[in-house]
Amino acid sequence: MKSTARYPKVNTEKLSVIGLGKLGLCTAVCLADSEYSVLGIDNNSDVITSISNGVSPHAETGLQELLTKVKGQLSVQLSDYNAAIADTDVTLLIVPTPSMDNGEFSTKYLVESLKPMAIALSESRKPYHLFVIVSTVSPGTLLEELIPLVEFHSSRQINNGFGMCYNPEFIALGSVIHDFFNPDMVLIGEHQPSDGEILEDIYRNVCRNQPKISRMSITSAEITKISLNAFVTMKISFANTLTSLCNGIPDADIDKITTALGADKRIGSNFLRGGTPFGGPCFPRDNHAFSEFARRHGFQAFLAEATDQINNAHASFIIDKIDQIINDKSKTIGVLGCAYKPGTPVLEESFSIELIRKLIEKKYSVTVYDPIAMDGVRVILGNSINFTQSVKSCVDESDVIILTLPDPAYFKIGTYLKKTSGKIIIDLWRILKDKDLSEHKYYALGNYK
Repeated sequence: MKSTARYPKVNTEKLSVIGLGKLGLCTAVCLADSEYSVLGIDNNSDVITSISNGVSPHAETGLQELLTKVKGQLSVQLSDYNAAIADTDVTLLIVPTPSMDNGEFSTKYLVESLKPMAIALSESRKPYHLFVIVSTVSPGTLLEELIPLVEFHSSRQINNGFGMCYNPEFIALGSVIHDFFNPDMVLIGEHQPSDGEILEDIYRNVCRNQPKISRMSITSAEITKISLNAFVTMKISFANTLTSLCNGIPDADIDKITTALGADKRIGSNFLRGGTPFGGPCFPRDNHAFSEFARRHGFQAFLAEATDQINNAHASFIIDKIDQIINDKSKTIGVLGCAYKPGTPVLEESFSIELIRKLIEKKYSVTVYDPIAMDGVRVILGNSINFTQSVKSCVDESDVIILTLPDPAYFKIGTYLKKTSGKIIIDLWRILKDKDLSEHKYYALGNYK
């Protein structure tokens, strides 16, 4: 571990993490696995009890194993914000920042966490405390709201008694731990260079690769965070635009086209694959936040707004195509995949859920299967659909099978289909396009038929 002698005012051997949701807990255990002593704080008693018992409250790849491994390095407290000030000098805040009606991010939970810590800091004799905002915020939030909040309640001044950095993560649900240990880039928005150096040293110690450390002003970092995701969604929407076009053009192959485009270094292959509309807890809201940020400063983010329009239009295009293909309300439709992406139970902004709801509205009988998202689907859709226990059961019980996700759980579906005939298969990611499905009617999105 790096020596703390470089920072005479700050002990970096023990860190605190406020918010033990999926990202927060993964961050805490990754820091603990890197020889830091970590204090985790959350206001959910069930989460604290579960972690105290050594059981992960969240379904995330590798989280349970790492939580068990670092048990001696991680302690947790229920809503004890004073402990973060008393026992640590660096606090990472990873609390929800839900989107408001105008597209900007709410700071309610950040304020609820920072205020008691600032009050505790006002009563402390410690020389310095570094607050690290990891939660996604709208540009201007730290300088205009959060730093003044801490200054007011702590009776201290920024850079003189406390510091604040913006350090959002770029991770994907289902691979949070891997992404945390192996980031492409670490983004640090700093108010003064010494605070950025503290964070950079922590990441140099934690990361298992050698990522680009991008240090900049707090405002630049806030803009970078939302603009990065806005750019990625633009790339996804371009691929989906091509997919819609290729779907109606004989001899056009969307996968060969995007593979060729992605080979050009100016474009790159990541996120350039035609399929379903983007969703999840980050992409849609960051895109909206980017548009609102531009409007607030007298500009119109034409690309971001067009990306949203394309995403919505692509969803309608797919749903209409499916209805045209089936065109028979007596058929049972099996939907394989309910989450917004493979490897996660998260259903937020899931195209699959939107599709299922539309099919129900059109009076189809719908049967579903997802390897890990079924409990959440039951909460959202209740008794309006049928639930199966396996891919095979969903195939057996359905006249039409719609593959909505490129999940490895569905790659063996060809084996089950060989034992049946006469089904309609609609493959939105073309994962079966090289299989022999001559006994069925097969439709691959992006391939003309």
